[in-house]
Amino acid sequence: MLPRISGVECHPERSTNNRQTPPRHTPCAWRQEPSRAGSDCRAASGFVGGALGKLVCGPLGDHLGGFAVILATESVTTLALCGLVWGPLDASLAVALCLGFGLNGTSSVLYAAVAAFVPDGNRGASYGVYYTATQCAAALAALGYGLFADHLGLEGTFAAMSVVTFAVVPLALPIRRHLAGVS
Repeated sequence: MLPRISGVECHPERSTNNRQTPPRHTPCAWRQEPSRAGSDCRAASGFVGGALGKLVCGPLGDHLGGFAVILATESVTTLALCGLVWGPLDASLAVALCLGFGLNGTSSVLYAAVAAFVPDGNRGASYGVYYTATQCAAALAALGYGLFADHLGLEGTFAAMSVVTFAVVPLALPIRRHLAGVS
């Protein structure tokens, strides 16, 4: 039985450089073979969570401030990344919902932050730069994490993603005052 995550088969005994590596013990739910329908449901759950994150985090940002929402959503995202790897398969539907919520909720607050940092006359160009930068960063992150996965495996890569995701919190501390009123 091959381990799987979100419908993608994982082959711990093979690597991309054709070296044979011994199978590793994985303490995660991948040891159980999820069904294709279950994988599709987890993906759909992530999308639903994302829509809810966008819907809920805007008003939360208005009420609690942008920094508080970023702290909460990045924490949820970090825990969800860990939960997908090391949590039980039965919980993966709820974990995928939380992951989508955290990822998209954060982005809603960050989009609002652009308006808080940029004068009215430059917002169009600033949004263009922001969206272009985030899309380029997402593409580079996918490439980087793919290389990580080739060398560290999926567990190591998810651990790295969790650390990088939570690193947003201390990086946001210097602009906390500006984010306090951002929705």
